[in-house]
Amino acid sequence: TSLPNRVIKSALEQQLLPELAGHYDTVRPEVRYGEENKSRIDFLLTGKDEKPIYLEVKNVTWAKATQALFPDTVTTRGQKHLRELMSLLPTAQPIMLYFINRGDCTSFAAGESADPKYAELLADAIAQGVTVLPYRFNITPDGYEFLGQAEI
Repeated sequence: TSLPNRVIKSALEQQLLPELAGHYDTVRPEVRYGEENKSRIDFLLTGKDEKPIYLEVKNVTWAKATQALFPDTVTTRGQKHLRELMSLLPTAQPIMLYFINRGDCTSFAAGESADPKYAELLADAIAQGVTVLPYRFNITPDGYEFLGQAEI
């Protein structure tokens, strides 16, 4: 379960993610934030843009045909993360990065049948300005390959 964060950390340090490259100088993992600093964001990116970038990573393994879906079960923790990302607006740029570790998926959607509340919160987050990056990866024993962004 730690693979997505390791891969994303490496990609961030090398400025490999196209939508983010050039918008930060510093990558800080596991930074406390939120109400009373009780949460941790996966990555805080700072330096080049006026607004800090708060990046949360979710591992996506569930698929129907070629559509990746998140979540695959009710996730009160994931719901909390979406609420906290929305609370950062407008002083920061919150980003939800979905790490799709299936090379066979070309699109992404909320797993509404598994967690309707999460799907509702994700739609609200997008409407309020939270950036959603569903990134596709092909994972093999020899490493990983970044396949680009999935369609939403």
